[in-house]
Amino acid sequence: MLTRRCIQIHLRLRWLGVPLFLAGLVELAFAAYGVTNGLLAWHVALWAFGAVATSLATFGNHTENAIAHMQTLKQTELTHPMRAELNWELRRNRTATLSLSTTPVTSVIVTALAITMHALTINALVGG
Repeated sequence: MLTRRCIQIHLRLRWLGVPLFLAGLVELAFAAYGVTNGLLAWHVALWAFGAVATSLATFGNHTENAIAHMQTLKQTELTHPMRAELNWELRRNRTATLSLSTTPVTSVIVTALAITMHALTINALVGG
C-alpha cells in the first residue's frame, strides 16, 4: 500500500508544475520587459528562465516517479486511471518507460528549487 500512496502523492504533486510553469512565463515576460528597458539586471531574466525550466522539471519528475512506482505493482493493484496512464506510456515508448527508476529525493529538490527560483524572481520583480 505504501507504493500506491507514493504514486498518488506524485500524481498530485506533478500538477504543482502547471501553475508554476504558467506563473514562470508571466515572470519571464515581465523580466524580459524590465531587462530590455534597463529596469532590471540580466540575472533576473535568468532566474525567471530557471523558474520556467524547473517548473517543467517538477511536472516531469513527479510523473516519471509515479510511472516508475506503478511498474512495481501488479496491474490489478492499480486504479483504472493509473493503469491507463501506465499503458499509454508503455505504448508511447516502452523502452524508456521500463528504464525509469524512482528518484523521490530528486523530486523534492527539483520542486523546492522551482519554488525558490520563483521566489527570487518575484522578489526582484517587485523591487525587493
